[in-house]
Amino acid sequence: MRHEVPQEVLAVVDQYFINYGKRNIYDVLEKLGVSDARNKLFEYVWEVPTGAPIFTIWAEDVGVHPLNGRMFSVEGLEERSTLIGGALMSAAQLQRTNDRRRLMSKILTGQPFIAVLQTNERSIDELKRNEISKPAQRIKDSPWHVARWDEARERAILVRGEPGWAPSDAEIEQYLTHRKIVDPDKPQDLITQPRSGEGSEELLFRFPDQDHRDLVEAKSMEKMMDLFVKEGLNPQDVSKFNLGYDIDVLADDGSSVLHVEVKGTASDLPGFFLTRNEWLKAGTDPLWELAVVTNALGECQVERYVRWEVEKYFGFEPLVWRCDLRGADR
Repeated sequence: MRHEVPQEVLAVVDQYFINYGKRNIYDVLEKLGVSDARNKLFEYVWEVPTGAPIFTIWAEDVGVHPLNGRMFSVEGLEERSTLIGGALMSAAQLQRTNDRRRLMSKILTGQPFIAVLQTNERSIDELKRNEISKPAQRIKDSPWHVARWDEARERAILVRGEPGWAPSDAEIEQYLTHRKIVDPDKPQDLITQPRSGEGSEELLFRFPDQDHRDLVEAKSMEKMMDLFVKEGLNPQDVSKFNLGYDIDVLADDGSSVLHVEVKGTASDLPGFFLTRNEWLKAGTDPLWELAVVTNALGECQVERYVRWEVEKYFGFEPLVWRCDLRGADR
């Protein structure tokens, strides 16, 4: 859907319609040499007798590098027979997917091809729940090319524009995990960066300075306290007591109605750290709730979750371990 597409990519789509109007994509395909294009609108790839194939690229999956503005997409070439959400493909879907894989593997590194840039009517989350994609907008966009092959991971790196640049493996992994590549010159709550030297494809984590973290935390708490006041409740800041939550939300009679753990990030993507104490509290306290404040230093947004929603919607990755000498007295 449009809200999932980077603004830079939307600008390309919108400029196309300014320049050419609402052209039917089958008219474009027929002019490019695709036979019987009207009956092939839901294909993933189209063969052109005298030129390179034409490939659909989902605009929602296009990344934009923060430093040079280059657009890229990652094309998985592994053999598969299921949709994004795990449902088995139909015979027609399997054929279209195999055709795309076969033709993509024939394009040489650096060889340009024509892309059909597509936005979808359904969100990526809906598609992961086994929905079938339905195009919202489709435009002809070129040149795209295969910047390089990643044979170990069975994927091709597609880049818009002239050859000569491709995102690094570390940047690709970062984008696939977080839907963005971090600009190292901008403060972040959690920054991944490539490890130098041997094993350079592995990612490290770098934490922002304490002043930045304190400011994000203060803005996030301020946002949530104001929100509960506007709801007619009486929020109490109890963050200094290490209770496993930051705000005790009281009703008019003084009884607790919510115990809210507040997590803030300067990013527009929700990401946070949970302590052992906070997560244990989430499992034993029926009033526990998580509030995530994104873009905390700007036009902040709030999402709230109970424990089962946290487990459902977020991945957990251990970054720190406590290590004690085996057999040592405690």
